[in-house]
Amino acid sequence: MIVTPPISKKYISSLIPKGSCILDIGSFDGKDAQELATLCKSNVHCFEPTSGSYEGLKKLEDSRLFLWPYAVGSFNGTTVINLSPNHPQSNTLKSFAGHKKAFPNINFEGTEQINVITLDSWNISFRKSAPVDFIWCDVNGSEADFLIGASHTLTRTLYLYIEFCIKPLFDKSLSRDQIEKALPGFEVIGEYSVGENYGNLLMKNKHYVRQNKK
Repeated sequence: MIVTPPISKKYISSLIPKGSCILDIGSFDGKDAQELATLCKSNVHCFEPTSGSYEGLKKLEDSRLFLWPYAVGSFNGTTVINLSPNHPQSNTLKSFAGHKKAFPNINFEGTEQINVITLDSWNISFRKSAPVDFIWCDVNGSEADFLIGASHTLTRTLYLYIEFCIKPLFDKSLSRDQIEKALPGFEVIGEYSVGENYGNLLMKNKHYVRQNKK
């Protein structure tokens, strides 16, 4: 098995200009968002639906982070999320499939009702369908739902960084091949943090060309 290193956010900064539109979907503690904001010299839209993590993001008091209390999925409304008290970055909307076997030390206990929004409706409502330069997507098995609700926005998105499952950790989680097939307008330009159970793809839109801002 080949294990690949994590993506460098400095490399991401070389792909997009200062002042880019960056989305961090599944922000958890905001660490990735803050690093992206610093190295890319850009504001970051952070999506985090659980009350605990959202309040944690607010406590950062980082004016570069625009906070949105939603899970990004395939519909607008409410649902319940499964909570992990000892590893909250693993909170998931999905049933667990092979996750408990792969990570037996991660416990799930209880649920929380949360708000869900599609990326398309959010982008229309709050940004008038403006283009997106970079999406960092970590949604713990909800990749298919994210893609369904983001179909229009992705046509105007330059780069997408998204997780895929090598083993089915969550119910209906997507493999590398399934993500590629779902995004025929994108090409894979890198694979990162690939291990025994999951990895991440860096994908570039083959058809969208960013217009330089004046």
